[in-house]
Amino acid sequence: MGKPKKGRVVWNHSTHIDGLIPVLERLTDCDEITTVTPGVISRSKSHSPHMQLKVSVPIRGGFKAIARQGKSVQEVFVVTTLSLADLEDAIGNALKYISPLDHKLSYCQEKTRSREECAGTHPRARPA
Repeated sequence: MGKPKKGRVVWNHSTHIDGLIPVLERLTDCDEITTVTPGVISRSKSHSPHMQLKVSVPIRGGFKAIARQGKSVQEVFVVTTLSLADLEDAIGNALKYISPLDHKLSYCQEKTRSREECAGTHPRARPA
């Protein structure tokens, strides 16, 4: 047989919560996750200082999750054969490795800047 195919992140929106894409890409490393699609982004009244990704409801073929950071909220659709508990574990593992560099690179990729041009431009970039 060959290697199992890696899942994919569908880019159907031009805006995403800052730092969400690196988390979703790590999530697709799980063999049982075939597709991850960020959905509608909106604002909330409450504030979440750190990135959160929580499973919300089951959908046909997987689950809907909600990503939160700051006052931004974004739907994330996950097509998977994983159970709810296993998906929550996979999300927990993907969230463990969030670093300021991930946020900085994600911001630069969304703004189509090179890594060199991005030095120090991210709103949350920490001085070296």
